[in-house]
Amino acid sequence: MTNKNIALAGSALVALGLFLPIATLPVVGTMNLMGGGTNWFALSVMALAIIAAVLAFRSNERDVIFPGAAIAVMLAYRFGMLQWHIAEMRSRLDELKGNPFAGIAEAAMGGVQLQWGWLVLAAGAAATIYAGVQARKANEIGVLERPDSSATKIAALSVVLMVAVPAYELVQ
Repeated sequence: MTNKNIALAGSALVALGLFLPIATLPVVGTMNLMGGGTNWFALSVMALAIIAAVLAFRSNERDVIFPGAAIAVMLAYRFGMLQWHIAEMRSRLDELKGNPFAGIAEAAMGGVQLQWGWLVLAAGAAATIYAGVQARKANEIGVLERPDSSATKIAALSVVLMVAVPAYELVQ
């Protein structure tokens, strides 16, 4: 399998993974990252996946490492935040000791589960990064070296999306 095909497959897995279940919540059911299509986080990850696919189509596989790494960092951030929120909710269950509705809250928290969509997203990000690293090795370019101005622009756009979207969510 060529680096181009690996990068395309990685981009497709990321795009598909945005629509797959990432968590199951009581009453709500399964959730995905895309939601109703107005989630800035998911839209920026989709944009990065499209950028990586376009780079691969244009036989510029060496530069897919930048959007791939940005996707991986953004997904790690979102996964960590989700885990933190779940842990926070579980720790607040201790405050309900003696409350007659504590059993209902504990049962609801028992229904919160992470789903398999995270595996598809992680595999897509990893495949995209792998393709970029292998293409750079084949061209004898350093992993983080930017050999031309287009690579610098792609790296800058990836960093802007990687930092700006989570920062915007933290401010809100």
